[in-house]
Amino acid sequence: MFIAFSFFRLHEAFPQLYSLKIPLLLSLGTLTTLAWHIAISGKLKMYASKELNTFYAFFALVVIGIPLASNIGEASPTLKTSTSKSAS
Repeated sequence: MFIAFSFFRLHEAFPQLYSLKIPLLLSLGTLTTLAWHIAISGKLKMYASKELNTFYAFFALVVIGIPLASNIGEASPTLKTSTSKSAS
């Protein structure tokens, strides 16, 4: 369902569904299920390659750099717009 609403934009085709934020709710359900199976039940095991660990380190440095930036008001929106889909 998440793929159908995200890729085909069904909530935009039917205006009465738009205010329900269905893709957001479905993505939260997906992330909750993933976290459950990784952290609590242990049914999924995380595999991290050397490249993925390098990416984790880089991402951590970028996120840590936000509060240490000389202009936090500019650094935070720049990170947000460069890592997420814009709403425009």
